[in-house]
Amino acid sequence: MLGWGIAAALVGVIGLSTTLRSGDSLYAVATGAGEQRSVELADGSRIDLNGDTSLMLDRDDPRFARLDQGEALFTVVHDEARPFRVETGDAELIDLGTVFNVEREADAIEVQVAEGAVRYNDGEE
Repeated sequence: MLGWGIAAALVGVIGLSTTLRSGDSLYAVATGAGEQRSVELADGSRIDLNGDTSLMLDRDDPRFARLDQGEALFTVVHDEARPFRVETGDAELIDLGTVFNVEREADAIEVQVAEGAVRYNDGEE
């Protein structure tokens, strides 16, 4: 009986170490319907997620976010040398010193700028 316990523990450790060594620095932040959540980033920026939102962030690049669905308000600490980027669908938004809201439903994307400006698909549109 003890042998099976040790084997199960080793499988768990091997699985965990494989996950940690995978090099994938993206991680998910999500909210359920009716739930809201704020995420403080290492650079001082903040993202406020509305209900039923799915966002991917990058541990290696705190100046990147990917909005997969839902709505998020980005309050970005401007850094001209390292612009903050948000990918959503086929679009890329680049911070130009801003507070902006992005909403994604299926193939529709809506961007509302409260302060500053956002560049949409830099060099393409």
